[in-house]
Amino acid sequence: MGVGISPQSPASKSSPHNFTTYEEKKLNLAAYDNQNVFGRIWFFSDTEYPHEQSEWKKFLQGSYSTISYAQNFTTIPLTKTDDGATYIAFLKTTNYTTSGTMPFSERWFTPQVGLTGNVTIPSGKSLTIRSGTTVNLNGYNIISTGGAIVLESGAVINPTIRVMSGSTLKGLCTSISAAANAASSGDKVVIMNSHTLSTDETFKSGVTLEVASGKTLTLNGKKITVPSGSFNVASSSVINPYIRRTTSTNNIIGLYPTIQSAVNDASSSQQIRLAAASYTENVSLKNGVGVIGQGRSSTTLNGNVTFSYVSNASLQ
Repeated sequence: MGVGISPQSPASKSSPHNFTTYEEKKLNLAAYDNQNVFGRIWFFSDTEYPHEQSEWKKFLQGSYSTISYAQNFTTIPLTKTDDGATYIAFLKTTNYTTSGTMPFSERWFTPQVGLTGNVTIPSGKSLTIRSGTTVNLNGYNIISTGGAIVLESGAVINPTIRVMSGSTLKGLCTSISAAANAASSGDKVVIMNSHTLSTDETFKSGVTLEVASGKTLTLNGKKITVPSGSFNVASSSVINPYIRRTTSTNNIIGLYPTIQSAVNDASSSQQIRLAAASYTENVSLKNGVGVIGQGRSSTTLNGNVTFSYVSNASLQ
């Protein structure tokens, strides 16, 4: 970069460069275009990607403020309130981290980005995926281990299963398995596209499963269970079929493709809860396990129900 104190023109300095000056002077800063740093080409000129602005920012007392956009050279009047400020040039690069740990914060803004491996966002780094950018995960995942993932409106992730901690995005995943592994108790796994299971899945206790509005999770003969504790299912989610194995207090400990598979996994005092739908299968009940529908007019079972050598079982 170039640094100069008025009236001096910017002279080349290594970054970071510390300087001291008096107030009411002018700070002249220049960011050099097309520089090779960390094996990547960085540029400030807007001729390459005019829709993606580079910018100068000031960092002071824990927050950033933008000084100027799309200018590799800027002049800043200094005042005593600028004491201790850091001036940073946010340049552009199209050499993205598409595999491995991100070494510095990045903004992805080109029309198509394809992962070549799993990407990790460490603490202190951020990944911003800009509007108009499509990221093809290609079977890999983007996971935060403390860094920030910012997904702008209009950005497309293909496919995507999100890991959310409140309103904070923790992961963009190809599979439920990867998302469930990245999620912690209190987090949410959100399936953004219609999805069909290809293998049994295991959730951690306290994790919530949500299927985006208008989308469907099809179990396809597979199940989702939790080894201990329970998990949650957002009320708006569409899961086909929706057969739950629950505790006696209605905490979910499994989602199943058939009533019988749920009964087989159930222990005494657990319940199998059915959605308002029609089910066609033969069911053999076991001791202490109840099967509960949504009422005779809403839930129907077409098949034989066997109670042989069973006590304390129920069908409601």
